Amino acid sequence: ISVLLYLDATFGVVMWVGGFNLLYVFPSLYWFSLTSVLLISTSILMLIKAFHCTGGAPLSINTDDYENALTPSSYFRTTLDSSGLSKVVLDTLFSYGVVHSLVICTWWAMWELENQYILFPCEITVKDFQAWDSVILAYLFIFVVVALDKSLKDMDEGQEALTKTVAGNCVAFLAFLACLNFWRGIWSLQDFYFFPNMNLRENLLLSHIL
Repeated sequence: ISVLLYLDATFGVVMWVGGFNLLYVFPSLYWFSLTSVLLISTSILMLIKAFHCTGGAPLSINTDDYENALTPSSYFRTTLDSSGLSKVVLDTLFSYGVVHSLVICTWWAMWELENQYILFPCEITVKDFQAWDSVILAYLFIFVVVALDKSLKDMDEGQEALTKTVAGNCVAFLAFLACLNFWRGIWSLQDFYFFPNMNLRENLLLSHIL
């Protein structure tokens, strides 16, 4: 199970790095292109009811149990036993080719909007090396999401479906902002503080092992 999780994480990182680099080439870092990517990818994810996929750690935790690790979290939730090989393959292609790619677009657009336009002018942001603002924002958003989550679950079952959908997507968007800022903040702080005098290659290797 540990090997499978490690490979899954490694391939996921490769896909994210590749996706980010492709997006840097097109549509580039203009504010209108970043905003357009964010709005389009967010809208599509909400339409297919998959926007909650943008929120992950630190708000969701999966333990390394056999059932959790070997049950694919795909869009159509197909399994070999009940759905057959062809449907599982199509589900996997759609989950990674469409849903996961849209998640990457959403993260990239918001990440770079913060880098280039939203948080860059802040005094506590030093050229994206010391993003203390992101760390603070992440924890604020986490507390808000946790506080709103119970209220969202307690909404009257007879409530209008549209109202519940809008409320759910608003909380999901806050969760997305919490996760993105947590990653962005810790990532930048680690770049700045994690053995800064060590050779870069050795530094990265030690970080990876830890």
